[in-house]
Amino acid sequence: MRDLLAHGPHLTWVRQTIKEGSKGPLVAEFAFLRVTPVRDMLPASRVWLILQRTLSPQPEIQFYLSNAPTTCPPREFIRVSGLRWPVETTLKEGKGQVGMAHNETRTWLAWHHHLNHVLLAQLFLMHLRLHWPERPALTTAQAHLLIAQAIAEEAWPLRNVLAILHYRQRRNYAAYRSHRKRTLKRQQQLSQSQKHKKRSSGSPKSP
Repeated sequence: MRDLLAHGPHLTWVRQTIKEGSKGPLVAEFAFLRVTPVRDMLPASRVWLILQRTLSPQPEIQFYLSNAPTTCPPREFIRVSGLRWPVETTLKEGKGQVGMAHNETRTWLAWHHHLNHVLLAQLFLMHLRLHWPERPALTTAQAHLLIAQAIAEEAWPLRNVLAILHYRQRRNYAAYRSHRKRTLKRQQQLSQSQKHKKRSSGSPKSP
């Protein structure tokens, strides 16, 4: 990959917003190229090479290979590149909130039963999060707390739990807006710095 970047064809980098993250928009630069990978010393079928470069003073480059058809639009590759974090978050929440990792089964059928109950419970919590009447939406942990307290209203009245949830939501949203503001400012400063470097490198030098 280093040889390709150093001596390969000229790459056209395009800056795109992947999605809205927890601290503001996730922005990176992308380049797309059709390549022929080598497997077992033989050429394999041609695939897409998707290169993703961070917007930092010392950018890092990640790459992906895709067997998508040649008609696949670049925007679809960019969208898929941002799905890793939601998948990892869903698995982490499943282990922490609904007991995905708490199985002591000995058979394949029992494992399937456990996972079915876990996924149904997580789907219910997700449904509650999305249909929460106020914004921002509940987190999975907050939805779990709300359901647990609604089922067994003993130590804390439900209205007290709702008050705590509203407080946490306000704090989380305020933190998100603060992080987003700093992220946008940092991206703007970095963009201006890169434009200045391009103008400096392209200007003729005095004799």
